[in-house]
Amino acid sequence: MRSAAARVEQSPIGSYTSQSRGARSLFREARNLLESHRRDIPSRVGDVIERLDEMSALLEERYGVELEGLRMLDVGAGQYLGQMAYFARRNEVVGIDSDVIVQGFAVGGYVEMLRENGLRRTVKTMGRKAVGIDRAYRAELRRQLDAPELPRPAARLMNAEDMAFPDASFDVVYAFVVFQHLRRPGAVLDEMVRVLRPGGIVYLDLIPWTSRTGCHDIRILGGREADLPLWPHLRPDYRHLVQESAYLNRYTLTEWETLFRSRMPDCAILLRRPEADWLEPEARRLQEAGELLEYDVSELATAKVVVTWQKPGPWPPRAGR
Repeated sequence: MRSAAARVEQSPIGSYTSQSRGARSLFREARNLLESHRRDIPSRVGDVIERLDEMSALLEERYGVELEGLRMLDVGAGQYLGQMAYFARRNEVVGIDSDVIVQGFAVGGYVEMLRENGLRRTVKTMGRKAVGIDRAYRAELRRQLDAPELPRPAARLMNAEDMAFPDASFDVVYAFVVFQHLRRPGAVLDEMVRVLRPGGIVYLDLIPWTSRTGCHDIRILGGREADLPLWPHLRPDYRHLVQESAYLNRYTLTEWETLFRSRMPDCAILLRRPEADWLEPEARRLQEAGELLEYDVSELATAKVVVTWQKPGPWPPRAGR
């Protein structure tokens, strides 16, 4: 049997949007998304800022790089543009995404979104903006950053497998929780390396398929774990209960490590296991009952994979240009 990596590398690039179909599934997904976002905007914004602070500290500690005065590329910028706004306070930031990203209620933008991404994406985006989620998110971001105003960097519609940037265009190229949604992550990684200047930095993180939240069921992501057992997507008796909210390539940790080291041989791969104290005993209990035997306990407890790499060359990457 071919690995997941071999299977998906031969498929067209995927969408980050929902894979479900039909009016009922759209309504259910929209309702769950609305409930989770409206209930928890302050903590969601706080989580984003904490992640970006950690990224900044990690790159400074590991490579001596301060994220200021640089040209940065956000791959898979997403609809909220929170990380772009965070970095754009001190850097020039460009974002790309497979979805059209509309700021405000620009009619032309929604027409383009309808044409490029379909009715489903357009309805979800307009609904989210109509009930004020985007506005509340941005206001909370300003409050937590203690910033009276935030820059509005634009994200461009672009295929991450074939970027329209010249070689060596950026000092830092990053992607947050995007790679698990890519049909051909190797092609995207090749492009990230290509557009990075010598001496520049790649940073990415992802949620592995084998993690507790790896199925991206909005109920789990929204804190409603009681609706489902642990790792339902990995247990045959419970897979039918899972409602995946996005395309997932289902790579294992071994497949991710093989991919990253094939393109960035000396990259650093960090495995985050913040819930290991209680997840590992639960995984062992299930394995004693004959379930999840094909998975390592530490892999089941890995919530996130973080990858960093410096392209060979001097820092700062602009030197000598």
